[in-house]
Formats: sequence, structure tokens, C-alpha cells
Amino acid sequence: MGTLLSYLILFFILVCILLLPSYIKYNKSNYKNASGNSFIKSIFDKGNYGEFFNILVS
Repeated sequence: MGTLLSYLILFFILVCILLLPSYIKYNKSNYKNASGNSFIKSIFDKGNYGEFFNILVS
């Protein structure tokens, strides 16, 4: 049971590390105010995620 918990904690930390740069970009951009989409909705919806990155590039 301890090993499983260790793997879950490691997985959670890795996911947080991978999402942190996108979250910082999301908070610094105007996309949140312009679209009204939350960060989680923007990341997990392919269309919103593409729109978010198009706004960053523009």
C-alpha cells in the first residue's frame, strides 16, 4: 500500500510540474477574461487549448 501511495504522489507531482508553465502563461494572458474559460477547461478541451495558444502567439 505504501508503494502505491508513493507512485500516486510522484504522479501528482509530475502532472503539476508539467502543467505549471501553461498555468503561468494562462494567468498572464488575457485569454481568461476574453473567453471566460477556466484553466482546466482550456487544457482538456482541444479547441480551447488551440485557441489559447493562438492568442499567445498573436
